[in-house]
Amino acid sequence: MEKENTFADYQLPPLDLLDEYIPEDKVSEGKIANGRRAVVRMRSVLGDDAFRNCKAELPVAIGRTFGNKVKVFDLAKAPQLLIAGATKQGKTVAINAVVASLLYSKRPEELKFVFIDPKGCEFSAYSRLGGHYLATLSGENPIVQTKDQAGKTLEALCEEMEARYSHLSVGSISNIVEYNKQASTPQERWPYIVTIIDEYADLTIPAGREEESRYISREITESIIRLAQKGRAVGIHIILATQRPSKKVITDSIKATFPTRIAVRTITRTDSRVILDSPGAENLAGGGDMIFKIDTETERIQGSYISPEEINRLTTYVESQSCKKTPYTLPEPDSAPKA
Repeated sequence: MEKENTFADYQLPPLDLLDEYIPEDKVSEGKIANGRRAVVRMRSVLGDDAFRNCKAELPVAIGRTFGNKVKVFDLAKAPQLLIAGATKQGKTVAINAVVASLLYSKRPEELKFVFIDPKGCEFSAYSRLGGHYLATLSGENPIVQTKDQAGKTLEALCEEMEARYSHLSVGSISNIVEYNKQASTPQERWPYIVTIIDEYADLTIPAGREEESRYISREITESIIRLAQKGRAVGIHIILATQRPSKKVITDSIKATFPTRIAVRTITRTDSRVILDSPGAENLAGGGDMIFKIDTETERIQGSYISPEEINRLTTYVESQSCKKTPYTLPEPDSAPKA
């Protein structure tokens, strides 16, 4: 558990790294015209008072409502997020909005990410966050790409979680906010750890009939559910994404532990019901059009868009900060899945 505070000189990124919205045919940002919604730029939602004045622990500017108001939610209270729907319909848009929101609101000593990307193509730019914002196992790749590494990393997160609970019990403290308030030095404070898992199905559906593959898949699912059930109090949060919203992937156990959900357009009404417990996502327009569900409330949102070029500028800015870059090292798991 790395606690050395080496980021005193770190500066949060400026908004001018992001592109401004340029209206087409005088259409206001996020408004509907000719059956389509205009793009919602990440810069506009991050610059809005709804985000700038938000007192949330982990504020996320997910997009604009159909009333054109910026929608912000607190991931710390969510506390786990499921994002699902058909391929190329806005799942990555939602993930990138979460990451950008947190990079613009939390300093490196306050926040760490774990990126798990079995396809190996979605999160490559985020490897630049390196020693500033990533939590990793010692000697492992900054972006987790293999099933075996995913299993080990999730088990390490469980070890981190239990270690934090041990500290809470000693001090009769109930959560991360109280713990950090009582910490005698900045170095003793815990960062939030946000774990983002892209294409969950690739990790949990066994490849073939090999017992080893089934074992790793089972261990991964059990670790995710364990973290989702207990992680909130100690600042560990999970974002789970999949383009295969079937009951085999999004099981009742997953749904029970991921109360906050984002559905992008689905192929069928059945898929929508799997994600949201109701139809509707099959009628979305695509391109970041989504239904956001928190508790029992649902709202239609146009997701905040940040382009690959903007992500590159943002991550390059973080990488260029001259402060000492010390990775946050997760504990070695006691019993990681076998390779």
